[in-house]
Amino acid sequence: MDAVASFIETPGQTLVVKVTPRAKVPLMQLMQLFNADPEGTLAQFNIEASTGL
Repeated sequence: MDAVASFIETPGQTLVVKVTPRAKVPLMQLMQLFNADPEGTLAQFNIEASTGL
């Protein structure tokens, strides 16, 4: 959240979001999970955000 706040407060920066799966999940299963529980789907990934100029 700090990276997002910094991005919004400082003009001219870029926001880099890195999304990495925690384990192998078939695409169809992931789509079904997303339809049933969108927040639970995010738990299947490591999500990193950073800012840079």
